[in-house]
Amino acid sequence: MTHVEDVQLHIGDYVRRKPTQHASLAEIWEEFGPFSQSMRSEILKGFRKSSAQTRLAEEDGRQVIRYHPPYDVKNKEQLRNLLLDYHNSGTGGVILSQLYKSYPMEDDAKRDVDELEQAGDIIRIKTGHGVGKREVIYYRDKQFIERAKVSDEVRAAWQKVVRPAELEKAMVQAGLQPLLSYTPEKPREDPHGKKRKKRKRRAINAC
Repeated sequence: MTHVEDVQLHIGDYVRRKPTQHASLAEIWEEFGPFSQSMRSEILKGFRKSSAQTRLAEEDGRQVIRYHPPYDVKNKEQLRNLLLDYHNSGTGGVILSQLYKSYPMEDDAKRDVDELEQAGDIIRIKTGHGVGKREVIYYRDKQFIERAKVSDEVRAAWQKVVRPAELEKAMVQAGLQPLLSYTPEKPREDPHGKKRKKRKRRAINAC
C-alpha cells in the first residue's frame, strides 16, 4: 500500500465515523496535516471515482468528502423499519457485515442487532460456506409465526417418519439392497468416439 492509499484509507474511516458521515476538504486537511498541492490532488483522485463508497461531492457550493453506506440506517428504529420494508417488499434480509459498515460506529450496530434479536423482532441466519459464509438478519413476522404454528399431533406424526439412514439399515437387515445412487446413468458412449450409422432401407416397388 502506497502512502497516498494509506492516507485515503484513514480519511475514509474518519468520514465514516462522523455522525454526519461527511467532512469538508478544509476539515480534512486540518485533521490530517498539511499536504502540498500535488499531494492533495493525488489523494483526491481516489475519491473522484463514482463507484467509490467514500467520494468527493459538492454541497452548498463547497467540496466535501461523503461516505455512502450500504444501508441508510444509523439506529435501532431505522434498522427495524428497513427490515420491515424488506420483509413486506420481498427484498429479503440485511447482510450483517454490510450493516456494520453503515453505522458510524460498528459497536453501535452490533448492540442494536443484539437488542432486536433479544426482543424477538429479527431472525439471524448463517448462509454459505467457506469464503462465501455470511450472516443475514431478517424481520421476524410474529403474526405469521403464530399462524404457522404446528400442532402437537403433527409434530408427533413427523417424529414417527422413518429417516433415510434408518430405512437403509432396515432394508439391509431384511436382505434388500438399498439404492446407492439417485443420479440417472448417462448413456454409454463409444470409446472410439464413433457414432453408429443408421442402415438405409431400400424401397421395394410393388409390381
